[in-house]
Amino acid sequence: MEYTKEELQEMLRKKEKEEIKLKKQKKIEFSKIILIGVTMAVTIVTLFSFAMIYVTRDLSPLSYLIPAWFTEFSIATGFYYNKAKAENITKIEKYNYEEYKEG
Repeated sequence: MEYTKEELQEMLRKKEKEEIKLKKQKKIEFSKIILIGVTMAVTIVTLFSFAMIYVTRDLSPLSYLIPAWFTEFSIATGFYYNKAKAENITKIEKYNYEEYKEG
């Protein structure tokens, strides 16, 4: 079966649209992976600490483990928000430039 030139062009346009759609699908950013991993680690350590404190009746781990992990969590959160802020500034500048260019 042979295609006309117009049919081939239409097929090519459809394929390009599909490729663009696939590229637009968001993948998880590395900073989000870090944030999710740290959040999970903090949750696991906190629950484990609570369980061991209940079993051993010793509160001394609270003075070391919990502050250390929550410090790590706050650093990861600060890094994530700082990175998101920088990305948003870039997006806003790009949008304003395109708007200025059109108008």
